[in-house]
Amino acid sequence: MIALLVGLLSAHAADRVVVHTGDTVEAIAAAAGDPAAAAAIRAENGLADGDQPRPGTILVLPDALSGTARDAAVLSVFGGVHATIPSIGKVAVETSMPLPPESRVCTDVDGYVTIRLAVSEGGGHHDDITLLPGTCLTIEATSARRKGRSSVVALNRGSITVPPLGPGEQRGEITVATEAGVTSAEDGGFRVHVEEAGQRTEALYTGLSVFGEGVELSLRAGQGSRVPLGGAPTSPVDLLGAGTPDAPPNGATLRRPDFSWLRVETALGYQVELARSADFRDMLVMQSVDRPAWEPDRLLLPGDVEGIWWRVATIDRHGFIGIPSKPRRLDLPPGVRP
Repeated sequence: MIALLVGLLSAHAADRVVVHTGDTVEAIAAAAGDPAAAAAIRAENGLADGDQPRPGTILVLPDALSGTARDAAVLSVFGGVHATIPSIGKVAVETSMPLPPESRVCTDVDGYVTIRLAVSEGGGHHDDITLLPGTCLTIEATSARRKGRSSVVALNRGSITVPPLGPGEQRGEITVATEAGVTSAEDGGFRVHVEEAGQRTEALYTGLSVFGEGVELSLRAGQGSRVPLGGAPTSPVDLLGAGTPDAPPNGATLRRPDFSWLRVETALGYQVELARSADFRDMLVMQSVDRPAWEPDRLLLPGDVEGIWWRVATIDRHGFIGIPSKPRRLDLPPGVRP
């Protein structure tokens, strides 16, 4: 399992908090509601008296400071996905399945799954994360805190995407740890990828923080950065804009799976995404192509879908994937099912 940049991790499902630049154990204890709990935080994490953790460290909070622990749950699934759940073992993933802390979820080469992580006390606000094909992650902690929601996952391999907040949604902190570094955001709208020698993060719609080797880097919306193994985050790069979809037009009936969009001058390639929903929490297909068109011989979709949404993002010469285009709706011909 990936180390979460902390000396000792408790076996129980305690809450966790990522250390930002300027944070101290004393300040973290005060923010959690008990200024006198600094010693307990140090004891929980193997820190000596007076020691302060580096930025990017993920601290385990004592039970007395933790929020209300909650199981995550499967929101949508398509293709091959399985989970290894504590005290149960390996099982096929199904919609609405609860996922307690320390559950490991993996997608096959054709699998997609969206997991609903922490949910607010009233149930009206939540945080979701989508695993793309060939991805494995471990749910370390999900909780509803006094001042919001918090989730920590360890991304072992592959790629995840986090949708932005919806209208009226309240912030919930999602922290993604890889072997190379940590990404933490309160407003969603980002991607994290495990690469051969590090990790890559793309901030799509809002800003976030990336950490590596005790260094914190702030990314604005529309920027990306890499964290090499054993190194600090690289300088931000500006993500390319999306190619404007051309065909089929919005609201058209999909009679042939032919997609095209306007060329982006400096693009190395493009990523086409299809989903069952406009928010892309129910992913169906993701395909990388090297020209501004995609014409698959056939399009395999679930049998209960009546229409799909599609969008495209641009890939630059450094491998960063940009902000997706606005989604377009397509209907299937009457009486036709995949």
